[in-house]
Amino acid sequence: MQLISFALCGVAYAEGIAAQYPGDVGLERDSAVILFENFDRASIGDLAAVWTLTMNQNGMALVSDVPAGIEGGSALEQFQSSGLYQELPLGYDELYLRYYVKYEALGSSNPYRHTGLVLGGWTPLNGFLKGYSDFVPEGDEWFAAYFEPKEGHRLDFYNYWPGMVPWGALVSPPAINPDTGSYYAAGNGMIGSEEVRFIPDEWMCIEYRILLNDPVNAANGELTLWINGELVADFGPGHPLVELDGTDLIIDPDGAPFGGLQWRSDPALRLNYIWLNHYPDVQSTVQFDQLVVATKYVGPITAVPEPPMGLSLGACLATLVVLRRLGMRRTATLARRARWAWRW
Repeated sequence: MQLISFALCGVAYAEGIAAQYPGDVGLERDSAVILFENFDRASIGDLAAVWTLTMNQNGMALVSDVPAGIEGGSALEQFQSSGLYQELPLGYDELYLRYYVKYEALGSSNPYRHTGLVLGGWTPLNGFLKGYSDFVPEGDEWFAAYFEPKEGHRLDFYNYWPGMVPWGALVSPPAINPDTGSYYAAGNGMIGSEEVRFIPDEWMCIEYRILLNDPVNAANGELTLWINGELVADFGPGHPLVELDGTDLIIDPDGAPFGGLQWRSDPALRLNYIWLNHYPDVQSTVQFDQLVVATKYVGPITAVPEPPMGLSLGACLATLVVLRRLGMRRTATLARRARWAWRW
C-alpha cells in the first residue's frame, strides 16, 4: 500500500479517504461515504432510531473507550446477543466496509461464534433481517460476506455465494435440506491462516471490499481485506493461490489459482445492507466504533499530526511558513540571475 509521508511533522498517512480527515472529523461529509456511524449518541434508543432494525437494545451500551486518534465520543459495547441492521436501498456494485473492533480473550475455542460485520445483498429489501444459513444461494436472491473470529483468536470470512462448497455434499450419505432439495451448507472460510488473528483487548481496524461480478454469468467478482491498513487478502480471477480444506479455502503458495467469485446471477441483486452482529455461544463482550461504508478505500483513522521533539503545533506551522518564504526568496534570486545572464 502506498504511504504518503509528511516527514517534517513526523506523520505518515495510509492512502485512503480517512487520510483527509484527521480523527475522522468530517469524514461523514466525503462524497464517497454512504454511511458513517461513530456511535456518538445520547442513548441506545437514539442509536436504534437511525438504523433500519435493532435487535435486543438491552444487550448494548455506549462506552467512552474509543480507538486511538479519536477525541472523546462513544463506542458501542455489546454484552448480550444483539445487532444492528441497515439497508442501503440504492444498491451498489462495489463497496468498502471499514470498522474498528475490540474482542476480549476467551480461551482457545470460539465463544464469539458469529460476531462481526456482514456486507451483502438480497432482494427484495423489506426492512427485516432474513436468516441465510443452511443452504447455498442461487444468485438471484442473496449473498453475504461475514468477517468474524474463529477458534484461538483467529479471524476469517464466513461467506455465502453461489460457488461455495456445501458441507452436505462432503458427507456420506449426503445431507440434503428437505425444504429446498439442495445440500446443507454453512459459510465458507477464505483465508485459513493462523497469522490472521486479533490481539485481545486491543482495537483493530478491519476493512473489506466487495466488487460484484459483471456480467452476471462471469466469476470476476472480487473480495479484498485490510487489517490495520495492511493488505491481508485479495481474491479475484486467478488469485491468490489456494487449496480447499473441506468447505474452507486456505491461501497457499503451493495451491492452485483461485477460480473467482460469482456473487450473483441476476443484475438486480446488488450490495444493499450491512449487519453488525454479536451472536456468542457464551457470555462475552465486544466493542465497535468508527463504522464507514464507502465507494472508495477508507483506511485507518488518521491521527492529528504531533510536532516532533516537543515542538508545539504553532512552532511546526511557523517552520513551514519560514521554509516557504525562504523558497520564495530563492526563486526570486534565481530569477534575477536569469535576467542578468540574458542581458549579458
